[in-house]
Amino acid sequence: MARSIALCALACLTACTVAIDNDSVFVPREVARAAGEAPLSLRSEGALAKPAEGMPQRLQRRLPVTLSHEVLNLGGESIAVTHAVAARPFPGEPLLVVCGGNASDRYHNGVAYIARTLPFGETLLFDYPGYGDSSGTADAATLERLRGDLNAYIAARAAGRPIILWGHSLGGFICAEFARDNPAISAIVLESTAATAAEVAKVWKPWYAPVRMQIAKGLERYNTAEALKDFNGPILLLGGVKDDTLPVELQRSLAKQIDAFGRDLTYLEYKAAGHYDTWSQPAFDADTSAFFSRFIAPD
Repeated sequence: MARSIALCALACLTACTVAIDNDSVFVPREVARAAGEAPLSLRSEGALAKPAEGMPQRLQRRLPVTLSHEVLNLGGESIAVTHAVAARPFPGEPLLVVCGGNASDRYHNGVAYIARTLPFGETLLFDYPGYGDSSGTADAATLERLRGDLNAYIAARAAGRPIILWGHSLGGFICAEFARDNPAISAIVLESTAATAAEVAKVWKPWYAPVRMQIAKGLERYNTAEALKDFNGPILLLGGVKDDTLPVELQRSLAKQIDAFGRDLTYLEYKAAGHYDTWSQPAFDADTSAFFSRFIAPD
């Protein structure tokens, strides 16, 4: 979730109100494919064809990757999705569904999200409404309208296998909503996210400016801990001490709130990690082995 809020001028002597609205939370980017790139394809998807220097071993062992792209009618919108399947799938491997950050889509960020998730199962990416190759308006209301259809599609694709939701940044809020009252979801990974938009506004508010932060209607419903208060599966929460987008204090607060509901929570915090790279820390495999071994056999 990028800091895209326009704050009052420093010279302002009286308090003003700055809204966190849909336009500051949902930030779709234009997709301009280069000549020769197939429709619905991901940028640099060839990087998933063979191992490369510096690539984590857990990912190298899963290459090459078979990618398939399609457009689905969900909630009255045309939603673009991508499936990534490893060359040698684990028996009964889980389906990992990625909810990306506020400026993320399949084309620009798909390869990076697959690199995170494919070591642990089949990956499903989707463009939010109004993002990438999907139709519709980029806002909370449109996402809510397709939640039921998307959950049904995910369950059908999993066909009885475990379903793990992986939400990064804004995607943590969205994945938590998808998991709300949904017994088909087996586990959830929350990466560099927060509990509420109000908490994000509080840490973003400059101490020196007399600013009131106002949460737009529809966004105030996002409450990650509340959405997961009755969730029975394991929850993995990842925080980075060097995160300058959603500071680590937000992940610490979310961990306390989830823990207060008595959920099965694993909180991992990495001193060297920022907003995008908790998953690539050297200790990540060892730290998460107990979590993921519930769903896949160690290789």
